[in-house]
Amino acid sequence: SDGTGDFGKAFLNTDIGLDFRNGFELYGDLNLTNDDGFMRRFGFDQADRLVSAAGLRRFEDNGYLVAQALYFQSLRDDEVDAEIPFALPEITWRKTWTDTPLGGRVGLGVNTLGLFRQIGRDTFRITGTADWQRDWQAPLGIRASAFANAQVDLYRVWNDPDFSSNLLFRATPTVGMEFSLPMVRNSKNGVQHVLNPVAQVLYTPNLSFNDVLPNEDSQQIEFDETNLFSVNRFPGYDKIETGARVNLGTSYRRYDPTGWTLGVNVGQVFRLAPNDQFSDGSGLAGKRSDLLAAVFFELPPKLRMVNRVLLGGGFEIRRAESEISLNFDRFQASGSYVYLAPDVAADSPDARSEFNVAGSYRFLPNWQVNLEWRRDLIEDHNIFGLLGLTYGNECVEIEVSLSRRFTNSINVPAETSIDLSVRLAGFGGGLHNRWAAQSCVQMR
Repeated sequence: SDGTGDFGKAFLNTDIGLDFRNGFELYGDLNLTNDDGFMRRFGFDQADRLVSAAGLRRFEDNGYLVAQALYFQSLRDDEVDAEIPFALPEITWRKTWTDTPLGGRVGLGVNTLGLFRQIGRDTFRITGTADWQRDWQAPLGIRASAFANAQVDLYRVWNDPDFSSNLLFRATPTVGMEFSLPMVRNSKNGVQHVLNPVAQVLYTPNLSFNDVLPNEDSQQIEFDETNLFSVNRFPGYDKIETGARVNLGTSYRRYDPTGWTLGVNVGQVFRLAPNDQFSDGSGLAGKRSDLLAAVFFELPPKLRMVNRVLLGGGFEIRRAESEISLNFDRFQASGSYVYLAPDVAADSPDARSEFNVAGSYRFLPNWQVNLEWRRDLIEDHNIFGLLGLTYGNECVEIEVSLSRRFTNSINVPAETSIDLSVRLAGFGGGLHNRWAAQSCVQMR
């Protein structure tokens, strides 16, 4: 207790699983705290939102079923917990079949989601999906694929004057084709080059009888190489990308016999008519998307570098990300840099530019020094710094560190901390590192 009758400050983090017959699993992943700044202030977690989940799930080779409830807790200064929704139920079922009468693969899915708040809009949605895809080898080495899918939604909305309280309906079909031409060249010195241009043509009509629906799960959009060829680049069910569009991209890989790999991805989206579903800062608005490029270099397990950039009109940088990691016997280091242009629609009205470096050096078999530094390049000030010393063996890991948080918020003030942590093998998450064995326990 803190002397005022309150329990004090604490957090709970637990992961529970219980297996049943027929592949079903009952699970719980609980993350709760009674103080918004406690976890960040004492270095347990840097998350600004906590998610707790409990439910039942089953995974099979050709499908899965997940039924769960979700509780969200915001740790941000500008968010009110009463306006954060509680999700119940969220049920997702999907199953696929191959060797169908139509040829190719057929998939069916159902998703339901109820979102309820103490203050604000409540919604309940039922979504059904059906999809079909068939691949074949075309002449001249071209790989072709035809696909079609449909999504049908039923919504009910309460406590929001912008939407009718009657049942809302939407039906959205999509058809498309994809063509690729993978080319491989093997050099005499053992180097392999792989070039794979891809073109994807899609059409999704925005049918006139569809109702206007609330958007709860597709607020944040990230355009990168992972969703360049996605049918729908919105991350959830509430928004569906519409219109006629062509997704073009090329990937190149160089595999060296000494073990290193160089990769390049380039892509862009073209539309027949401007798309106003996406914000200007997303990189997907208008008739032509921003130019997407990514380069990576790998020399496992010692070195990995990744660079991504999103270029707007006039080659204006909309987003840039760089990551590097080094892993040697006694020395490990990682660094990252990110630049994000302003995007008001994504609740980010100001540009952001930060870098972060972290590293460790094991100067003796059981002793290691640790370093971390994070800096805001736009505001030109430090965000966080840490210097630590760790001793470890096969039984215990002891770490003492001096850290400084340079930024202020309502829940987490700027401060300097000295921390001591002890981890025992076999308890909790176990030891963070592998250490040279010492005789900490003698058996007689």
